[in-house]
Amino acid sequence: MTPAAKSNNNKKCSILILNGLLLSTSTYGLYRCTLVHLPDTLRAAGHKQFLTNISLFFTILYNISRIGGVLTNRSGSLDGCISTEVLLPIVLVVETIVTLVYWPLRLFFIGLIYQSRTVSDGTPVIKVALPIYVDMFLHLFPLIGLLIDYFKFKKVRFNKFSDLGALLSCLVLATSYKLWLNYLITDLTTQKFPYPFLDVREPIKSIIMYTLSLVGFGFYKLYKSLHPGVATGAGKNKDN
Repeated sequence: MTPAAKSNNNKKCSILILNGLLLSTSTYGLYRCTLVHLPDTLRAAGHKQFLTNISLFFTILYNISRIGGVLTNRSGSLDGCISTEVLLPIVLVVETIVTLVYWPLRLFFIGLIYQSRTVSDGTPVIKVALPIYVDMFLHLFPLIGLLIDYFKFKKVRFNKFSDLGALLSCLVLATSYKLWLNYLITDLTTQKFPYPFLDVREPIKSIIMYTLSLVGFGFYKLYKSLHPGVATGAGKNKDN
């Protein structure tokens, strides 16, 4: 076996281990999340309303796709497939937003991230239902793992999306989530939005969502500029 082939095999093993671990922790975290008893105001829309759960679902799809791509690889190249060129930038941006929003609010403004419950004496209380390690499975490990996969194992930076395409994609994602919530939450007299910071009137709600989408686009550009590799393909003349 040549040194190049050996190095490629070692890289494949590392990618499989990384994505296998992430697949395990993310799947377990998502499972534990679905066992949480939701307050009455959130029960009708269910667990599918939370951005954390939605992003984790697509991260799991990425992990499966990445593992499948490595196992079925014959050309020796581990880049250029749909998992690393389309799924990875999308889930990386969304997981960045989830982590960036969650931990500062979780640590300092928990009332903006968790809906309160009313106890028997009528006092509203906030209770975090998941242990810290599951919290990290949900809100930290996915981002760390995706960053390692991108910066360590992807030879070239993102290149399938032009700047305009990436920006429009971020705006479409924000719009899709907004429409999804509007579909799930139909009675504001008995239901609340999944996060208290979204329980505000329009246009403030939309401003929050689209501002976060612009932050996500900013991180996409940052990750792209920090990657040590060069862009290849159709997008490089526009962005590099």
